[in-house]
Amino acid sequence: MRRNIIVQSFTLLALLFYCTSCNSKKTIDSMKEDSLFVWQPALTAPIYYPIEAKYAHVMVGTDMKISMGDTNVGYGVGNGFSTVDFSEGQGGLEIPTGLDVLWLSFAEKKYYHLKQRFSKSVQERLLRLFQKGYNHGESHYDCFVVTLLPGGKIWLSVSGLVHNTLVCDSLQAEETNMALQDFDKDYYNAFETLDSLCVVGLSSSKGALENLKKNGVPVGLWDKYAVRYPYDIKITFEDSKAMLKSESAWASDIDADATCYFPTGELYELKSYRGVQERAALKKFIFSWCVGDASFHGEFFFDEGEILKAYPEVFGDAGQMNPGELNIEVSKYNNLFKISLVSGTKRYQLQNTKIHVFKRHVDETDFNAQIIYNNHREINSKNIHFIGE
Repeated sequence: MRRNIIVQSFTLLALLFYCTSCNSKKTIDSMKEDSLFVWQPALTAPIYYPIEAKYAHVMVGTDMKISMGDTNVGYGVGNGFSTVDFSEGQGGLEIPTGLDVLWLSFAEKKYYHLKQRFSKSVQERLLRLFQKGYNHGESHYDCFVVTLLPGGKIWLSVSGLVHNTLVCDSLQAEETNMALQDFDKDYYNAFETLDSLCVVGLSSSKGALENLKKNGVPVGLWDKYAVRYPYDIKITFEDSKAMLKSESAWASDIDADATCYFPTGELYELKSYRGVQERAALKKFIFSWCVGDASFHGEFFFDEGEILKAYPEVFGDAGQMNPGELNIEVSKYNNLFKISLVSGTKRYQLQNTKIHVFKRHVDETDFNAQIIYNNHREINSKNIHFIGE
């Protein structure tokens, strides 16, 4: 499938402006022309539900549009991969203010269109996030991600290194009727029918055809992903000598920080969001710990069906939620794990989490690491996916 990079000429001129600092108290109404940020636009869709966009333009400021480079996408929800390269040396842009996109959903064989300026609240949230950054202001968002979902839903995110924040999950495109030759003449000449094109489009994403046969298009699934629950994430060790690597003498190692991954595409280091926080259900969790001179690295892949059932059972439904915890208990010998959701008197022990753990001595390289626990030998980690991620 084609991958095009189109940047309108007046956008490139705008990038020559110098990127100046921003007052954190600015709002959309008071924002000045010098409120510029270095960011890139990215278009994506769920891995098993890829799409092709006829066009995808991000509105910037009041009179500018950027054409997204990659229009045949299925990188995953919130995955901020951009083929449009705007470097810091080129200056900055104002915040995204709207979206104009027309796309074909291969799984649904439907066209969707949205042309809309973002609400004031969305624009102000984007402004705050670009100004504030993350990791206590030490890092900054550099990608604005548009995720196109089945049913015409659109999610907006901003991302940076090991960090992704969902900004808006309420945009809704309209289904539209059009002939394939009007969508793309080349595709019409090559495939003749929409059915043929969509089969090829799905085939370009590994597992998409098989997933469609098994799961269909569960349009309401992403609404479940977006539900946020008030909970903390805690790790406890039976061995009193064990400690998180981030709190040890090896805290500077690249794998030291515990990282949370969510089906909304959000991800962040746990240290940035300690305590009870409004979070989506956890999709994957990675953390490292030390016992003496031994270092352990664990990766936990939560079961989609189990967490979508357990979280509302423990924390409650929307409007009636109670705070709680996700507890991970590590055994004395670092090879058994008990994972529970707890809120008040409610407790749900998760049984279907896929886990593997590596062990090495702190003076050894990763090449010397040994697998000491793996309960999913039948499936490689890279092939573990949620249906709609």
